[in-house]
Amino acid sequence: MLIAAFLATFAIPGLPQEQKFKAVSVKTPDALTISAQDWGNSNGPEILFIHGFSQSHLSWIKQVTNSEFHMVTYDLRGHGNSDKPLEPERYKYSKYWADEVQAVMDATELKRPVLVGWSYAGRVTADYLTVHGTAKLAGLNYVDANQKGIRPSRGRS
Repeated sequence: MLIAAFLATFAIPGLPQEQKFKAVSVKTPDALTISAQDWGNSNGPEILFIHGFSQSHLSWIKQVTNSEFHMVTYDLRGHGNSDKPLEPERYKYSKYWADEVQAVMDATELKRPVLVGWSYAGRVTADYLTVHGTAKLAGLNYVDANQKGIRPSRGRS
């Protein structure tokens, strides 16, 4: 106890505190397990953050500090703590990506979130729009995502 009190006197103000989230295990329609994190005020305005290629939910760690919003992050299939199937076809079809986003929304009880997609997530967002439309969304925010390069459909399933 004396050591803890001594170390506390040297704590640096302004360093972020450990972030609190509820871990959510999401099952996709194609039977993958997706790792999601539920942050903030469950009654606040909803935001679903989707990371880019070769990243994870940690890309959004600075954004989830606001406790006014109901925020959800997750690791895309093949990334972070989510399943990493070896079959190429599990990454090929727009429907798989779109249904993954919907499964995360359902598991975290998001009713009408703003989708925030960074980089490659612009394609994932476009897949969602192609398959599920805009009815369950409050808005879209493309972060450094080249919308010209987005092809809404990567194949049919």
